[in-house]
Amino acid sequence: MTVDFFIVKPSGSELDILGPMVSNGKLTGFVDEMFELESGKEAMERTESRGRKGGGKVVLRVAKD
Repeated sequence: MTVDFFIVKPSGSELDILGPMVSNGKLTGFVDEMFELESGKEAMERTESRGRKGGGKVVLRVAKD
């Protein structure tokens, strides 16, 4: 089993650049699919099944509004 991960370091200067792009609609995110927290295993299987093809993020909902 191979485990890949990365660490993101906060960068205020990068956020200063990205923030206005998000506000102006020039930069948007793409959520491929959303799962309830109790469906975490299914979410992981979905992510692993597509490999490194991209296609947006898989999101786990941890709280309901």
